[in-house]
Amino acid sequence: MSRQCPLPPFHPSDPSRPCRPCRPSLPSLRSTPAFAVALALGLGGLALADPAIGQPADAATTATRIEIAAQPLGDALLQLGRQTDLQLFYPSDLVQGLAAPAVSGELTAEQALQRLLQGSGLTWRRVDNRITLERPPSTPSSSAPTLPAVSVTASALAGSRTEGSGSYATQDVSIGRGQALREIPQTVSVITRQQMEDQNMTTLDDVMQAMPGVTTGALSLGGRGNSYYTRGLSASNIQYDGIAGFGLMPSGLNLEGTNITSMEMYDHVEVLRGADGLYGGLGDSAGTINLVRKRPTATVQRKVHLSAGSWDTYQADADLSGPLAFDGKLRGRVVLVRRHAGYFTDLADSHSDLVYAIGELDLGHRTRLSLGGSYSHDRGRPQGGELMRNRDGSDPRLPRSTSLVAPWSTFQKENTQVFADLRHDFNAAWQAQASIGHATNRNSRYYAVIGEPADAANIRVRGGAYPGKNLSWDVHLKGKGRLGRRSYDVLAGVDGRLVDTYYDFRWHFDYDGAAYNRDPIADPGNIDWALYPRPLAFGRDALGRLIEDQRSLYGRLKLEVADHLHLILGARSSRYRYRYGFERYEASGQLESSSVTHYRESGIVTPYAGLVYDLNAGWTIYASIANIYRSQAGNVKGPPPGNGPIEPLEGRNYEIGAKAELGRGVTANVALYRLERTNQSARDTTYDAVSGDWGSCCFVNKGETVSQGVDLEVQGEVLPGLQVSASYVYNGVRDKTDGNVPYNTTVAPRHSAKLWTRYRLGGAWSALAVGGGLAGQSRTYAAGSSYYFDQGGYLLANLFATWQLDREWQLGLNVNNVFDRRYYAAITQPGYGNYYGEPQRWTLSLRGSF
Repeated sequence: MSRQCPLPPFHPSDPSRPCRPCRPSLPSLRSTPAFAVALALGLGGLALADPAIGQPADAATTATRIEIAAQPLGDALLQLGRQTDLQLFYPSDLVQGLAAPAVSGELTAEQALQRLLQGSGLTWRRVDNRITLERPPSTPSSSAPTLPAVSVTASALAGSRTEGSGSYATQDVSIGRGQALREIPQTVSVITRQQMEDQNMTTLDDVMQAMPGVTTGALSLGGRGNSYYTRGLSASNIQYDGIAGFGLMPSGLNLEGTNITSMEMYDHVEVLRGADGLYGGLGDSAGTINLVRKRPTATVQRKVHLSAGSWDTYQADADLSGPLAFDGKLRGRVVLVRRHAGYFTDLADSHSDLVYAIGELDLGHRTRLSLGGSYSHDRGRPQGGELMRNRDGSDPRLPRSTSLVAPWSTFQKENTQVFADLRHDFNAAWQAQASIGHATNRNSRYYAVIGEPADAANIRVRGGAYPGKNLSWDVHLKGKGRLGRRSYDVLAGVDGRLVDTYYDFRWHFDYDGAAYNRDPIADPGNIDWALYPRPLAFGRDALGRLIEDQRSLYGRLKLEVADHLHLILGARSSRYRYRYGFERYEASGQLESSSVTHYRESGIVTPYAGLVYDLNAGWTIYASIANIYRSQAGNVKGPPPGNGPIEPLEGRNYEIGAKAELGRGVTANVALYRLERTNQSARDTTYDAVSGDWGSCCFVNKGETVSQGVDLEVQGEVLPGLQVSASYVYNGVRDKTDGNVPYNTTVAPRHSAKLWTRYRLGGAWSALAVGGGLAGQSRTYAAGSSYYFDQGGYLLANLFATWQLDREWQLGLNVNNVFDRRYYAAITQPGYGNYYGEPQRWTLSLRGSF
């Protein structure tokens, strides 16, 4: 399945593009969009041909089965919207303190709404397709200041937004092309906009440290950001708005894009734990991270945020949103961020800028076009906190501020994204959407670092540039209806992703004086960096180009097979293409060797099945089986330089659990899971690590890895004024390895728990909100043939308080690691990969909203 052929020469002034006469052809996407459009039109025709939905259906006047428990009126209206696709408009304070009775039966949305409003003193009126709640003119209005009207819509896209909710919970997500949490027979966790602001989360690393069920590793050298683990295994899929995006790629080579340094452009973050072969495509079996972007608002909104904190960290950002023209049919939003971040390690710092803009245009009352883009630029000196231990694993007890990276070291990242989506609602039940995104990433880093075990340390010099680009797209149709007495929900679509990345390794150096690469270092904690100045030049050692192309068909059918019991069946059929070009250069700059390798697979089917049973209006139980598949063509068998790719990774996730939607918007879930993964790659210790024609050599496939345990989670307003996000995870991993595979480090602890709270005081102290969090985990360890060391269990405490100065301004103070606990955030091997956790850190912030 592979062949060798000459690699076209690269442009001498720009390693990101080949010389024009020799430009290699990329896998064609020309035919795929046409097929996608044809599929969407065909499915749209089927939808319109269905007599149950082909008529001009109206969500307000079509009877459907409605089950809503007695609860606060605001929560009941949200459930009515999700069950009927009814759009409601009302001021957010209109329903404060009001309760709704239980509503059950075959009802139109208007009938159900009338019953929910009984005894509330509220009425409703309909203008065209808008339903507005209001207080009768004869009834005195609330003395509270008038607030701008907000809309509540039943669409999953809008319903998954958390901005302005004031809640730590949401009942809808955009994973799976938009659906309610209770409809997904897998564990999905969310960090909302409110929780991000309360805890001053500015990076994806911050969010993942608070995310239930997620453990963070570390890859901070060169500004690369962290690695993330769910259920004891690495999570390598990142999506934007539910569509595959630019980030952690299956090849494992493009980790440069993972350090998302600004969260201000995102409404919330979702994590699906376990295999995600149906919605995530070819990827890892551990889970999917989905970042949901902010969207324009229907009313004018102006926000500013200023903050200052430990280690000379400063940030300023502005968020402007609202209608632009055509009576609100054209809306826009702009987010601007500037940040300077210091670190607790010596010398390190970073400077970050972000511009995000998006516009939405209503082409009709059923069609909406969105266009947007972002540009981010991060640069600075790397943290260098990747510490070594002694060869036997003992700790040299280096200070937490230790940096093992030369002061002249630098990193730089530029990321540009553009995206568009077009959505059309055929009627209240059927919608079609087409989405496309393109990203370019230009990264570089140049550094000297002390590596290897502390009692055998040496200095290594490295440099390189890593430009890349990504194209992702999706076209899907989804809808629901009834077959006799039974309901159905269907989703069908096509998607694809094309990734093109260069690896320009600059590992030949010109020195002003004696060469020092690989020189031994006697005392790593006390080095005179003046003896190791920046090389005069970094020459090319090797140049690689990786192209990965995925295209898939997917479908899901949710069918009511009995009262309150739904069967979910789905599958994805994928094609994968891999192309890796490699050139090796002599120190003189002459080309030494070159090759190109092709690899392809097709007919890759990942099935999905689940059962969901609604016990009542609040509780659901479920069971599911989900598969995943990932090529490992970038890792090859020995002997060097490579003897073909190892077998692909395959995984399967079994899960049973229960989910709940309780009063005041509280969500809860409990799950028992078993995740089986085979053929995970691991270094073959028979050979030294080398880079050859295929890329990385040499690897072997492990045997079966089994991860199993329990997830518990509660989020939302558990008591009046008290927002909570609480979780506990028990996870056990057993690894059956080949004889050549070293014993693995335990990345994830067996026990982990996280608790985050926010409480708004009442009465004269109603302007004050206080809260905090606890994050604890049990012991982890690292072991090999000649070493063993561990990280004991630890508990971290964080606190925050906010004071509402007036209607527009809020002052906040955050203190993380209150008791300044000294611990390792990650441990791996004696030579590298050991990072201290962050010491006590404080941040003072000022937020304004107009």
